[in-house]
Amino acid sequence: MTSKSLSVAAAVWEGILKLQRKTRLLAVIEGLAPGEAGPGLSYNEGLLLHILQTTPNKNVKEISELLHLERSWVSRLVQGLEKRGLLRARPSSEDKRNKLLTITAKGESAIVALSAFRLRVMDQALADLSSKERQELAKLTEVLADGFKAPRLFSELGGDPVDAELARLSWEIGVLGDDYMHSGMNVTQYQILWMLGCYQERFVSASELHQYLPFDMSTVSRTLVAFEEEGLVEREKLGRDRRANSVTLERKGQQKLRANLECAAENIARASNGQPGMLERLAELLNRATQVTPERHRDRIKTLELYPAEAGEMLKDFEAYCTNKLGRTPIGPSKRGSRKQRFALCQDRQLMGVLEIERAEESGTISSFLMAGEMLPERECAKVLKNFFKPEAE
Repeated sequence: MTSKSLSVAAAVWEGILKLQRKTRLLAVIEGLAPGEAGPGLSYNEGLLLHILQTTPNKNVKEISELLHLERSWVSRLVQGLEKRGLLRARPSSEDKRNKLLTITAKGESAIVALSAFRLRVMDQALADLSSKERQELAKLTEVLADGFKAPRLFSELGGDPVDAELARLSWEIGVLGDDYMHSGMNVTQYQILWMLGCYQERFVSASELHQYLPFDMSTVSRTLVAFEEEGLVEREKLGRDRRANSVTLERKGQQKLRANLECAAENIARASNGQPGMLERLAELLNRATQVTPERHRDRIKTLELYPAEAGEMLKDFEAYCTNKLGRTPIGPSKRGSRKQRFALCQDRQLMGVLEIERAEESGTISSFLMAGEMLPERECAKVLKNFFKPEAE
């Protein structure tokens, strides 16, 4: 391998890291918990359901071998999905002790919803690429995943092909384990160490790192403490606040990061099989797709609008949302001395949620409310209420 080919391979790897971070961070910004691939499904749960959809009637042993994970871990994952009705376990006709797993209709629906959500996230992540360029990126990522001999365990179901190929690649290089790209680290540790490297030798606060990472603050803090114990970083208190720390990479941390990136570049170059121009074009597309990095604390509330849902199309949309998302129509009879109002919560005229409030007839103050929002966490729901109904919502 030439130094030039390794340099290009390193650029591809950094582009992959940036795109992985960008898509996960966008999902968090949209209201998901860190580690969730879509509403109600973690990346691991989504992966397992994808496997069962593509190759049904597998047992825990077979799945653990496919995922290179301990059987006890897979068993806990299966039990959780079975309890939620997303998969079914039935005894094998040949051996009653051997339970075969199949995805249920509810599980199929969860995968469809997951794919729709992932498509929306990828539309945001790849907004700077044309449709033709997205197809090209998907094809080049597929070639790279094939070079790593990643199995084809994922069906797209209308989802984004770039996302599907990234999932294949990520799974093969160890996104689920503790040896991500042969580094001896898990993906969370790898991403945090790499982000510290992006800041070179200057100090950066843990909260600043958190802004640009798809992990909760406690995970970032615990990882930095572990890095400090290993001698990879130096932490320093910021002012009088004992909880605030600034962090910089020590020489040992820089060496570990450099070794990780060199190892990744060699693996990327080897997997490309020397195809002329393939890595150069892949690096170019990844770089263009990741020029803009989203920030965690984007204020979406300012872009939301509230419309009365009392009649016409807005009322129909409101009732359809309640039926499909909540499983019921929230409007019931008003209590004596009060009246209920319905509102549609919209962003760019697209229905994002519903709000029902009950007011006292005489004073007009809000006595109770019900809100359900598309990817709106509880904290943001409360903020919406206060924004539109000050000061009575205080």
